[in-house]
Amino acid sequence: MGSTTTTSSTETHSSPEPGKPRASNRSALLAALLGIPLLAAVLLSAFVWPASSIGPRDLPIGVTGPPPALDAVDGQLDQREGAFKVTSYADVAGCGGGHQRS
Repeated sequence: MGSTTTTSSTETHSSPEPGKPRASNRSALLAALLGIPLLAAVLLSAFVWPASSIGPRDLPIGVTGPPPALDAVDGQLDQREGAFKVTSYADVAGCGGGHQRS
């Protein structure tokens, strides 16, 4: 009652030799190694680019106060050309808003 095992020498295997990756695995790995960093770079630039050019452009600002203070504020805001559009008012009621902070 012995058992005998026979193997045929004509069997074909669809798997590659041991230690040798398949061509499809290599292409998938190459696609992942190149595609993931490329996708990350595109997504990162989509968020970084707008943030790099952010800032005020012709932001209207109403300023009220004594003339020396108005000149000082106007001089400070004019340092950023095109960022602020400064309008001086004689008093708070003159700007039309009438809102005061306490």
